[in-house]
Amino acid sequence: MEHNLLCTPAEMVAHEPLERTACDFSNKNTVFRVETRKYSQQYAQIYNARMKGIRERLEQTAEKKWGIKPLVEIASIIEGERCCIVGNIFKDMRLKPSVLRELSEDHHLIPLPPRKKYTEQEDYLILEDHSLRLTLITDQTDTDTLVTGVPVVIVGCQENRGRFKVEELAYASILGPELSIPIPDDKYLLLVSGLNVGGANTDMLSLELLIDHLTGCGGGIQDSEIMSKVCHVIIAGNLIADKYVRIGKDRNQTVSTLESVSTADSYLSRMVTSLQVTLMPGTNEPGNITLPQQPLYEPMFPKSISYSTLNMVTNPNSMSIDGRTLLGTSGQNIDNIYKFCTTEDRMAILESTLKWGHMAPTAPETLSCYPYDHSHLEPFIIQQLPNIYFAGNQPEFKFKYYEPEGESTLLILVPDFSIVNTCVLVNLKNLECHSMSFATQLNSNGDDNNNPIPMEM
Repeated sequence: MEHNLLCTPAEMVAHEPLERTACDFSNKNTVFRVETRKYSQQYAQIYNARMKGIRERLEQTAEKKWGIKPLVEIASIIEGERCCIVGNIFKDMRLKPSVLRELSEDHHLIPLPPRKKYTEQEDYLILEDHSLRLTLITDQTDTDTLVTGVPVVIVGCQENRGRFKVEELAYASILGPELSIPIPDDKYLLLVSGLNVGGANTDMLSLELLIDHLTGCGGGIQDSEIMSKVCHVIIAGNLIADKYVRIGKDRNQTVSTLESVSTADSYLSRMVTSLQVTLMPGTNEPGNITLPQQPLYEPMFPKSISYSTLNMVTNPNSMSIDGRTLLGTSGQNIDNIYKFCTTEDRMAILESTLKWGHMAPTAPETLSCYPYDHSHLEPFIIQQLPNIYFAGNQPEFKFKYYEPEGESTLLILVPDFSIVNTCVLVNLKNLECHSMSFATQLNSNGDDNNNPIPMEM
C-alpha cells in the first residue's frame, strides 16, 4: 500500500506491550542508622573508634608488605631505630577554616574569604594516636593527596627533634566484592542526583523528559524498550532545591520550600507508580545535616510514601540489587576532601577513599558527623569492596573500573542533574556504564540555553 499522510505511522503499528523488568532490592543501611542520639561524648573519641575498627587490617598490611609488626603506640618509638607505626593523619593547614572565623563575624572583624581550596606549599603531615603526635618527613606527593583523618601504617625512623622520616606508607587491606549470581539478561539501574525541584535555575522541562522516558510516556519504541529494563532508580541527594536565606545570624526557611516539597512529591509519585525508587537525603533537604544523614521524614511525601516501591534510606547507604552490592553517598565527602587536597580530579578522590578504606576521613574535622565513641564501630570504614561505588551531585559524569587485585568495582561520579541535565545508566548484567542527557534547547522558562537536544546516550 502506498504511504501517505493518512497511513498509520510505522511506530504506531501494534506491538507487544512492554513489561517492567523486576529486581530484588535489599537495604543494608543498618550500620548507618542512629537510633539513639547522644552528644555528651567528645568528638576526639571518633578517632579512637576509627583506629579500633581498622587497626587489625593495618597491621595485616604491614606484616604482608614489610614483614614488620607495628608498635603498640607512637610513644614506644626509640629514636634512630627503624620501626613501623599506625595512626591517623592530621594535616596542618594554615588556611583551613576554624571557629575563629565565626567569632570574627560576631565581633565585626573582617573574616577570611571563602576559598575553592585551602592548600598551600607549607602544609605538612602529622601522625597521631591515643598517646602522641609525631611530625612526618615525607614526599610532597603524600602531603598533597592525603587529608586529615586517613588511617595509615608507616615504616621509617625517628630523627632528632621528634620528627619521623617516612620510608613508605600504606593503607588498610579491603576484602574483594562478594561473588554475585550472574544476571542473564540486560537489567539497568538509573542513578540521578541534584534534581533540585523548585530551584530558580532548575530546568523543569528536562526533569519532565526524564520522568516521561522512565514511565514509558516519552521517546520512541527503542527508548521504551530500554527504559522498560530499568528496574531501579537511585536519587542520590538534593531532590529539593536549597531554599534557605541568611538573615543576620539566623538561617530562616522561605515559604516556597513547602511548595518545592509538594512539587517534588508529585514528581516522585509518578516514578514510584512504575518502578522502585531509592531516595537518599542530601545537603538541601530539610533534615539532619550531620553524616550519616537519616532517612527523610516520610510525611513530607504523602502521595509517594503510600507506594511500597519508595525506599527512604540513609546517606551514606549500602544496598544490594539482584545480588550486586552498592555503596554510595550524596557527595558531601568528595566535595569536602576536594577542598583540602591539591588534585582537581574528583574521580581520583573517590578512588582514594577506597584505597584508604574510609569514605569520609575529614569527618569530624571539617565535615559534620555524629560523634561516635570507641564503643561503636565507625560506619564510614569500608570493610569490603562493593560492586558499584558512587558519589552524587558532582560537576560532571565520570566512571572508572577499580581493580586492585583482579576484583573489579565500578566507580561513578553522578552529575548534578540541575546543572548538566544528565543521569547515569548502569547495566547490572556486566556493569557497563553510560550517561543519558535530557538537556533541552529551551529551559522551562522559555529561554534558550544552547544545550543539545535530548535524548542522548
